[in-house]
Amino acid sequence: MDSNIIDALKESERKYRTIVEHSIQGIVIIQDLRIVFANLSYAKILGYTIDELLLLSSEEVLELVHADERETAWKQYHNRLAGKKVPGAEAIRIIRKDGTICWIETYTTAIEYNGRPANLATFIDITERKEANDQLREKSENLQDANTALKVLLNQRNEDRIELEDKLLLNIKETVLPY
Repeated sequence: MDSNIIDALKESERKYRTIVEHSIQGIVIIQDLRIVFANLSYAKILGYTIDELLLLSSEEVLELVHADERETAWKQYHNRLAGKKVPGAEAIRIIRKDGTICWIETYTTAIEYNGRPANLATFIDITERKEANDQLREKSENLQDANTALKVLLNQRNEDRIELEDKLLLNIKETVLPY
């Protein structure tokens, strides 16, 4: 092979590795329910080393997804490999090595890797964003509750004012007008 071609291929591989290894997105390839490739960002999101991720059994890989979403996530994995239409992006909870729950936004597609079908997924840790949205939703609900309570109080105050006016007028009619 021509040395220029070899040099070009090496340069192309170097660029590719630089992009993948320094991406802020977690990148993983799952094949036969095993992790066959993971970048450093994916490992950091989960709290593992890359070597630990590559050694996980199929059962351990399955358990990385939160129990409430596990069945749906892995059904989509199999459907994607079968060529069925599956959402490409979703937010799910995963379990970190230390047992904490992390929200991720994942973008997944079926690929061929080493001559066999696999899933390529990219991940972004959205835990902070999700928690901030939950806090905003809670505060919004509290404000709506307070607003409802204020409306009730204002209506009651208005009814009390009308009742007081009626009593005052009646009192004037009965005590002052006869004189």
